[in-house]
Amino acid sequence: MSLTKVEITKDHIKVAKQLIFSNMENVLFASDEEGSPFGGENIFEDIDIILEGAPKGGVDPFVEPEPLSEEKIEYYQGLYADLPHVLEVILQLETFEVGHYKRRHHIRRGSWKKYTPKVKV
Repeated sequence: MSLTKVEITKDHIKVAKQLIFSNMENVLFASDEEGSPFGGENIFEDIDIILEGAPKGGVDPFVEPEPLSEEKIEYYQGLYADLPHVLEVILQLETFEVGHYKRRHHIRRGSWKKYTPKVKV
């Protein structure tokens, strides 16, 4: 049996809560060149501001921001890639709970269930 699994973290929920649906005409899960569904121009810079907060002096549109580390970009790419499944879980189960969720790969509607992963000894 093929399963789709996702672990929803607090960071997933923070990012999902900041989606601006009115900005998403052909933008959600699009490439970064097409804009950001979080209101800015760069998906990963937007996620960084959501999770880390805005710079102390605010965001200056005339100053190029510090480049993000490769580690942060990789982490943010993972969060962003998980968003379709995270939104399915949130909407189908009507919950914003962190945890592990799974569904049968071939059954999309209403099949997400929360589970406790087995601990390997």
